[in-house]
Amino acid sequence: MKYFLLLLVPVILFSSCDSMDVFADYDKETDFTQYKTYGFMTWPEQNDQMINEINKNRILAAISNEMELRGFTKVDEGADMYVNFILIIEKKTGVQAYSDYYGGGYGGYGGYYYPMGYGYSQTRYVEYEYLRGTAIVDLFDSKTKSLVWQGTGIGTVNESNKNRERSINSSVSKIFSRYPVARTNKK
Repeated sequence: MKYFLLLLVPVILFSSCDSMDVFADYDKETDFTQYKTYGFMTWPEQNDQMINEINKNRILAAISNEMELRGFTKVDEGADMYVNFILIIEKKTGVQAYSDYYGGGYGGYGGYYYPMGYGYSQTRYVEYEYLRGTAIVDLFDSKTKSLVWQGTGIGTVNESNKNRERSINSSVSKIFSRYPVARTNKK
C-alpha cells in the first residue's frame, strides 16, 4: 500500500547507501554516447508532498553532478535528454523475533551430577513500522520521447537530519553507477 506522507517527513533518501538495493534497465539499442545535453522535466507534484525545498534542491544537485560527471551539459531548452525524478514512500510493517533459552538443570546423586534434560525457551514477536522509499530516475530521449534508461534505488528512509546531504549524494551516485556510460571524473 502506497502511503504518501503529507509534509510529515522532510526526509530523504536512505539510511545508508549499503542498505539500498539498486536496479537499472535501459534500451539496449540506444547509443548513449550521442547524448551531450540534459534538462529536467517538471518536478512531479507528488514529490512535494514528501520532500521539502532544501532536499529537493539537494536531489536535483546530486543528479546534475552525476550527469555532468558523465560529460553532460545542463541546458534550459532543447536538451538531448530529459531527467525525471520520482519518489515513493510506503509505510511497511516488520516483525522481529527474540528467542531466549534457559537450559536444563543438573541433578545429582552421591556426588555425581548429570543434566536433567529440562528447560524452556520463549520467543517474543515484536511488530514495528518503518518507511520504505523508492527513488526512480528516468532519462528520456527528447527526440523520440521514449524512456531510454531507468535507475531505481530502494531502501529504508532515514528521518534524521544527520548527514542528509551526504546520504542523498551517495544514494544518487549509487543509482547512477548503473548508467551505461561511466564517469569521466571531469567537471
